Parts: sequence; structure tokens; C-alpha cells
Amino acid sequence: MIIEGYMKKISLTIANKIKVASICFAALVTFALLYLTISIETNSDISVQQQQLVNSQISTIDDQSVSIEKQTASLLQLKLINDINTQFSEMRFWLYDLAVSWLNESETNAEEANEKYQELLNKLDSSNPEIAQKVRSSSENFYDKMIEAVDAYVEDNRVLGNSLVSKARSSALAVDSELSILLINAQESVNAANAEVDTAGQKVAQSANDVNASAGQIVSNNSTLTLAAITALFAVIISSIIFCLSLLKTIIPPIEQLRNTLLSIESDADLTLRASITSNDELGITSNALNNMLDKFQSTIEKLANVSLQLQQAATRTSEVMQKTNQDVNAQQGATDQVAAAINEMSHTVQEVAENTAHATNSANIANDSAQRGYGIVIETINIMEKLASKMDEASDVISGVSQESSSIGGVLDVIRGISEQTNLLALNAAIEAARAGDAGRGFAVVADEVRTLAQRTHESTAEIQSVIERLQNGASAAVETIDDGQTITKAALGQAESAGNALKEITQSVSDISDVNFQIASAAEEQSAATDEINRNVHDISQIAEQTTNAVESTVGACNDQRDLSTQLEKLVQQFKI
Repeated sequence: MIIEGYMKKISLTIANKIKVASICFAALVTFALLYLTISIETNSDISVQQQQLVNSQISTIDDQSVSIEKQTASLLQLKLINDINTQFSEMRFWLYDLAVSWLNESETNAEEANEKYQELLNKLDSSNPEIAQKVRSSSENFYDKMIEAVDAYVEDNRVLGNSLVSKARSSALAVDSELSILLINAQESVNAANAEVDTAGQKVAQSANDVNASAGQIVSNNSTLTLAAITALFAVIISSIIFCLSLLKTIIPPIEQLRNTLLSIESDADLTLRASITSNDELGITSNALNNMLDKFQSTIEKLANVSLQLQQAATRTSEVMQKTNQDVNAQQGATDQVAAAINEMSHTVQEVAENTAHATNSANIANDSAQRGYGIVIETINIMEKLASKMDEASDVISGVSQESSSIGGVLDVIRGISEQTNLLALNAAIEAARAGDAGRGFAVVADEVRTLAQRTHESTAEIQSVIERLQNGASAAVETIDDGQTITKAALGQAESAGNALKEITQSVSDISDVNFQIASAAEEQSAATDEINRNVHDISQIAEQTTNAVESTVGACNDQRDLSTQLEKLVQQFKI
């Protein structure tokens, strides 16, 4: 009504109105057709891209399945090698026990362990025949040598038995070396397989995201396309009604025919219908353009139906493959858990060895400290005894000097004794002369008597001093002898103390060597424990990766089911059209 009123205001003729109406109608229809055509072609391109993404996803899933199979084979190989190693250790234990105890039970257990060990080696033949043959040869040599050693021990030939045990130990070391190489190679294979599975899982997840994004874009474009088509149809219908009301007498028959065609297409979703072209005017051109649009729309819907069917089939195949992958990953996770349990048990054993070695090292350190303290005390005793010997030498020298001085005093006493005797003799002569002189010599006689008394006292004192000096000399001689005996005893004690010091030094060195050996054993046990913990962590990581892979596979299965549901919905939408 607005357009009709506008046309009346500008006083257009019927022909001009037809021209204006035709131009407006053609422009509207052309715009709608172009938009629908571009949208349909865009959907077609996206569908092709989605098909390519689905094919890429299927290829990636196949690669992931191959990687998982490799991972499973590597884990089984690793478990087989660990079982072989464990069974060989058990067989070796029972053979050593048999060599010591000679029990029938030990012999039976050794035979059973050997049978199980041979069964495991038979399984190893399929993957590593050369190494399996080497291990079998070395282990059989070990078994035979140990049996011969047991027979030698039973016959009480310990020299031969010990020699055979030594040879058997060399064979056992060869088996351990080969199994260690196998274990390292198997671990490297497991790590490589884990990396491949992780990479393949990431590719599958990325591919699934791309497919989901593409499917979401198709759904969005289809919704937009449907809305645009409905909008275009309603716009054409409304425009047709308006123009029919304004140009009822001139263009109603072809417009009515075109309207009926469009209504039939819209109501029945029949894309096989075409508009009739009765003239070469604008309506005829528009009808022709509409028919061309319907041709393209019909072709696009047919392609979309085929792509939807292929997408649904691909989603079904993908879901089946992912379910199989999920089963394989679950089996792999179970095997990984068994390996982890075995490694945990071995780790506990290694830790016990490390703890016992640490206790032995601590005891050796305590003994070493005690020996060091004893050695220090002996050194101090030696030093004190050396000082005592030195002091005894000095005392001996002093007493010898005293003895010599006593002898010198004896000489002086001899002189004094001689002087006393001469004095006594002079006093006697003086008394004789005084007696001859009579009264005149009486005073001289008194002096002579005093001199004689003094000489007598000097003689007595000299005798007493002589007695004291003799006792002093005797005591000095006894002291010298005692000190000489003490020096002899001190030197003997010093020699014994030095011998004890040397013995304590040797004990200290031996205890230090024992401590070093215990430390080396503890270090080796700790390194083995660290290696076992590292293997345990690796197996735990493998288990976590397998669990993550399971979750990723389950998510992928869910995404495939969603994709299949979307494909089904798309197919239902396509089936609404008759093509």
C-alpha cells in the first residue's frame, strides 16, 4: 500500500509501474537467489571439507590403533623380560639353597622354577631368538654347574664344589647382563610407543575438534539458509501481493501463476516444481531465474544428502574403531598395573637391603670412632711414658751425681780423719812433753788434753759422717738400680703401648675399609632403589597415559555419536525436500 501510494503521488503510467514493479521484484528475487546460491555453495564446500576431515580423522585413528598395538606389544615384552628375570632369580635362590641345605624341597622347587623359566624363554624365542638362545645356554650352564656343585658338596669335595659355584656365578652374571640389555631395549620401545600413542591421541583430538567445528558451521549455515529461504519466499509473496493489488489488471495472471508455484514449493518442499514461463518480459526472466535457482538448489540438496549419508557412515565406522581402541587400552592398562605391582615389590626389597646396609655402616662408624678414640688414648699414653722415661733418665743421672758427690765427701772425710789422727798424735806428744816438764808444763798439758779431746770428737764425728755417707751411697745405689729397673719396665711398657697403638691403627683402618665397603653397598642399593623408583614412575606414567587415552577415546566415541546424531538430523532435514 505504501508503494502504491508512492506511485500515485509521482503519477506513473501503467507501463512505468510495470517497469518499476518488475525492476523492484527482479532486484529482490535476484538478491535472494544470489544469497541462497552463495550460502548453498558455501555449505557444499564446508561439507566437502568436513568429509576430508572425517577421512583424515579415520586415518589418524588407524594410526593410533597401530601405535596402541605397538605399545601393548612393548609392554607385554617388558613384562615377559621381568618375569624371566624374576623366575631366574627364584631358580638361582633355590639352587643356592640346595647347595647349602641339600634339602629335597629345595631341589624340587629349583626344578619347578627351571621349568617355568624354560617356558618363559620359549615365549622369548618368537621376538628375540638369538638373545633367547644365549640366555638359555648360559642359564643351562649355570643350572648344570650348580647341580654338579651340589653333588660335589654331598661327596664332601668342597674345593670342587666352590670352583663349580664360581663358574656357575659367572654364567649367572652373563644371564643378568643379557636380560639387562633386553630390559633396557624393552623400556626404550615402551617409551617410544607411549610417545607415538600420545601424539596420535593429540591428532585424533584435534581432528575431532575440527570435525565438530565444521559440523557446527554446517548446522549454523543451514539454519541461516533455511531462515533466508523462508524470508526470501515471504518477501516475494508479500511483494507479489502488493504488486498484484496495484497492478491487478496487467500482471495478475503470471504473478498468480508464479505465486502458486512458489507456494507449492514452500508447502510441499518439492524442488522438482518449476515456474511456467509464458513471456519474455521481466516476469518471464524472473521465472527463468527462479527455475535456475531451483535447479542449483536441487543439485546442492542432492549433494548435501549424499554427504550427510557418507558422514553418518563415517561416524559409525569411527565409533566402532574407537570402541575397539578403548578395549585395547583397557587391556593395556591392566598389563601396566601388573608390571607396576611387580616393580613395587622389587622396590621394597631393595629398600630393605639399603636400610640393613645403612645400619651396618652406622655400626662400623661407631666402631671406627671408638677405635680412633682408643688410638688417641694410646698415643697420649705413649707420650706420657716417653716423658716418664725421660724423667727417669734425669733422676738416674741426678742420683748418680749424688753417689759420685758422696764418694768425694768420703775422700774429704779421709783427709779429716788423717788430720784428726795427726792432731791426736800431736796432743799425745804434747802431753808427754808436759809430763816431762812437770809443773812448768801443766798449762801446756791442759791444752794438749783439750786438743786430744777435740781430736777425739772430730774422729767420732768423722766416723758418724762416714756412716751417714755410706748409708747415702747405699741408698743412692739402690735408687739407681730401682730407676734402672723402672727404665727397663717403662721401655717395655712403651714398646707394648706402641704395639697396641699400631694394632689400634690397623683396626681403625680395617673398620674404615669396612665402612667404605658398606657405604659402597649402600650407594649401590640406593642407586638400584632409585632406578627401581624411576621404572615404577615410568610405569605409573604409562598407566596414567593409558587412562588419559581411555578418557580421550571415550570422549571421541561420544563426539562420534554426536556427529552421527547430527548427520541423522541433517538427513531428516534433507529428506523434507523432494529432489
